[in-house]
Amino acid sequence: MKDSSLCGIVFVEKRYQALSLSQLINRVASGDAELGFISCNHVTGHGNAGGLGSDAEMSFKKQDKVLRKFRNHEFNLLIATSVVEEGLDVPKCNCVVRFDLPQNYRSYVQSKGRARAKESRFIILAEKERREEITCQVEVRQIETSNKVNKNYYFMGD
Repeated sequence: MKDSSLCGIVFVEKRYQALSLSQLINRVASGDAELGFISCNHVTGHGNAGGLGSDAEMSFKKQDKVLRKFRNHEFNLLIATSVVEEGLDVPKCNCVVRFDLPQNYRSYVQSKGRARAKESRFIILAEKERREEITCQVEVRQIETSNKVNKNYYFMGD
């Protein structure tokens, strides 16, 4: 994958994680020439973010504005909560990362489905000790739902 071709989503569980990770990635990318091609933004669901303030909350209008910019490739990495897993129009991504483990199989399938560009990667961040357990759970659910196992996912972490 060429640096300029990145179109990715990083799924996180919490709204504050989306905001914080987006800010951190932009700060690191602006200070490192090798990562300078990364331009990041975040999108979360609506409503009260547990008293975290308006930065972690996202109105329909702001959510739409961020997603429109992502579709127009004004930035190339979206940090998102589960709100982007299904039902919203996003570009074909070539890199999708699960920062936190999916809460259920449906979440896994929906987020994995966002990695639909040619030669895309779906990456799950997990501790080494949990990889075998997670792989078994995913494969059992795949067999239960479609009678086949699709192993085109990757683990990263410890």
